[in-house]
Amino acid sequence: MQPIKEITDDLFKYVIPDDATEEEKEKNAIQAQEVVDAIKAGKSVEIINAVIEGSLNLESEVIEGKITIQRTKIKGPVDCSYAEFKQVVNFENSTFESDVIFYSTRMKKDIIFNKATFEGEADFGSARIGGNAEFTGALFKQQANFNSTQFEAAAFFNPATFKGEADFTHAQFRGGADFNGAAFKKLAIFNSAQIERVAFFKKATFEEEANFNSAQIEAPAFFELATFEEEVDFGHTRVAGTADFTKTLFKQKVSFNSAQIEEGVFFRPAIFEGEVDFISTRIGGTAEFTGATFKQKADFNRARIEETAFFKEATFNEEANFISARIGGNAYFTGATFKQKADFSSAQIEGHAFFRPATFEGEANFISARIGGTAEFTGAVFNKDVSFSNVQIGGNAFFRPTTFKEQVKFIGAIIGGNAEFQGAKFMENAAFYCSQFKMDAFFWGTIFAKNVNFQNTSFRTIFFAYPKTTFQGKIDLRGCTYDRIDPISMWEELTDRLEPYGRQPFTQLEQTFRRAGQDGLANKVYYKSKCREFWIVKRKNPFAWTSNGFLWLLTGYGVKLWRLLAAIVLVLAFGTFVFHHTGAVEPISDPLLMPVFGPQSQGGGTISLSILDAFRVSLNLFLPVEIPSGSEWKPSSQTLWRIIKFSDIGTFWKLIGWILVPLGVAGLSGWLKR
Repeated sequence: MQPIKEITDDLFKYVIPDDATEEEKEKNAIQAQEVVDAIKAGKSVEIINAVIEGSLNLESEVIEGKITIQRTKIKGPVDCSYAEFKQVVNFENSTFESDVIFYSTRMKKDIIFNKATFEGEADFGSARIGGNAEFTGALFKQQANFNSTQFEAAAFFNPATFKGEADFTHAQFRGGADFNGAAFKKLAIFNSAQIERVAFFKKATFEEEANFNSAQIEAPAFFELATFEEEVDFGHTRVAGTADFTKTLFKQKVSFNSAQIEEGVFFRPAIFEGEVDFISTRIGGTAEFTGATFKQKADFNRARIEETAFFKEATFNEEANFISARIGGNAYFTGATFKQKADFSSAQIEGHAFFRPATFEGEANFISARIGGTAEFTGAVFNKDVSFSNVQIGGNAFFRPTTFKEQVKFIGAIIGGNAEFQGAKFMENAAFYCSQFKMDAFFWGTIFAKNVNFQNTSFRTIFFAYPKTTFQGKIDLRGCTYDRIDPISMWEELTDRLEPYGRQPFTQLEQTFRRAGQDGLANKVYYKSKCREFWIVKRKNPFAWTSNGFLWLLTGYGVKLWRLLAAIVLVLAFGTFVFHHTGAVEPISDPLLMPVFGPQSQGGGTISLSILDAFRVSLNLFLPVEIPSGSEWKPSSQTLWRIIKFSDIGTFWKLIGWILVPLGVAGLSGWLKR
């Protein structure tokens, strides 16, 4: 085996044939100083398949010639710190057995370290590389330092292997960075790195922590199929284009806290085995989490997604926090599963929100959330308590058929469009307290298994059929207002289950029927209301209860005046019967004239009136005003059945008249129904 060695004024060439053994290479090793001298002399160097022994020291040198050292083993340390290389530097497939220092080195052209092996530390810190930097397939066995390195053109580390710490803090990649398939065995630091073109990390593997905090990527970033074995920090990172994490695996905590991604992000279907932090993250385009799995807490507190957010078929095994999150377009949670608490408090969704069907196995909270368009919960299942208190929905709200297994609250909710609860099941108490339904509300076939509270709630039209709404508990309608109720036959069941009692629900129902021309139904509602009050008054004020019962008996609280008429007829008839008795009356004027003008005296000097005259006397005594008919007679002092004087009966008749006649006037004028 004979090495090829050529030394001229411009060239230093040393090539060992490919068929040489390692022993032959070692035997024919070249001394590093010989190489250094040639480089300092301005010669181009070409060393292939050789072994270099000794220290290769070019510190602060200006290297004019092209350097090509390929498939060569360099046994000693390499120090090119502060040096300047004006031509291409090529160490392809070479092995550095000791430390390599290119600190603050200036390289005008390309540098090539493809498949190079760095067995010691590799320090390229603060270096400036004017051409492409090629480290494809390179192996770094110890620390690799690219802190503050400037890559003026493209940088290729695909697929490089970093067995030690890889430090790219403040590195500048002006022509893009390609780390596709790279393997980071230890800590990977890209803190505050700047990548001005596309960043590629497809299928990259990070076996320990990865830090991209405050990194600036001025173009899209691709992390498809990447694997992060330990924690990863993208906090305050900025990506000017899209960020693609399709099928990426995050095994520990991942943070995008305050990150800014100017276009869309893709996590379909990414797997997050640790906690996820998207607090205050801003995504300028679409956020795609379709099929993503969140095995620990997912925190999107104050996150901003400017366009549509897709969480279709996503699974949240622990708490999902969307408090104060803002989504500029539609939000799709179709088929999503929330196994623990889901909190959307104060979230803002400018477009439509789709949860059809979503499953909430833990508590769900939509307090003060705002949805600009339609809210779609068709087929959703809520296994624990859920609150929509103070939620604002600009469009329609669909809960058909939604299942609420525990308590549900719509306290203070505002729904701008129709609210549809067809077939919904409320298995525990439901509260719609102070809610506003600005359009129609549909409860066709809805089941309220426990109590429902509509206190101070406002509707336009409430539909309770068909099929009919089922109420199995109490209904609180105090302060509830509406324009129309359908079907009107539901009023009886609603009022039967009304608890606690309040006059306003009956008044509202009565007014609704009167506006619809259903005066008969309105009267029934009023009568039922007064009957409910009758038993309430009995417990609180016995005296008032007595007077209330008197009105109920005689007038039906003003809606059944036939009772009063019947009472008056009975009183007059009984009076006619009483004053038809012999001796029941006596003349008010001269009795000697009476035989001429009135009835004849009977035996014993007593008078017996005809039935008609007896009726006139009864009517005269009954009416609280004077009338000519029957005025010539007055009850006598004789007794009826030896029990009571006729004059006492007359007095009693006068008192009854003073009671019943004003009641009749009040009933006819409607005063009793006020």
